[in-house]
Amino acid sequence: MGEFPMNLEKLTYLEPDLIIGSKEDDIEHYKKIGTTVFLPYWTGKTTAGPLEKFRSVSEIFGKEKEAEAWITEYEKKVAEARKKIEGIIKEGETVSIVQLSEKATYVLAAKDGNYGSVTIYQMLKLPPTKSAWNMKDGFESVSMEVLPEYLGDHIFVYNGFPEVVKQVMSTELWKNLPATKKNQVYIYGDQFHDEFVMEDPYSKELQLDTIVNTLLANKK
Repeated sequence: MGEFPMNLEKLTYLEPDLIIGSKEDDIEHYKKIGTTVFLPYWTGKTTAGPLEKFRSVSEIFGKEKEAEAWITEYEKKVAEARKKIEGIIKEGETVSIVQLSEKATYVLAAKDGNYGSVTIYQMLKLPPTKSAWNMKDGFESVSMEVLPEYLGDHIFVYNGFPEVVKQVMSTELWKNLPATKKNQVYIYGDQFHDEFVMEDPYSKELQLDTIVNTLLANKK
């Protein structure tokens, strides 16, 4: 469907009964095509969390009770997941999330991040580094030379570009990281076509299972 605003010709061809737009500048374009509801992605300068977004969507369709029922069950699963991985991250240890791409190396923030950061940091409550906690824009692009300064005792690597990930992990810099030497690097995801790209309820459940299973597979 293209970037934002979406390709209006393609959108018209689909004949949608309802369009939910999250960027205010695009709403007037969409209204010319069909019934449109504005659902802000941003709340001030802070990104609304996935559960808050889900509640907002449920209000549009009058499905608040169903949404709350799912959230209750999801929170139970989160509590169970925390127990399963208890002790893998030792007291005092920290966790980083890295995305390696062809153009840049990104370290994800503890707040407002993407690609599983909400599941890892906010749901499972795995402790972020100070640098991740202090990031303001959801991520920081860093050079490979300074990357070690941003990394914690455990590193999650999003596998968006497998060849790049493989190449970086074969370098001496990566091999000499404390997390690498302790077998505390966790590769997850699948080339931007998986549950970690989205924030819907189904994807959040899959994210939870994937992260927990990844940690348990490396459990000593």
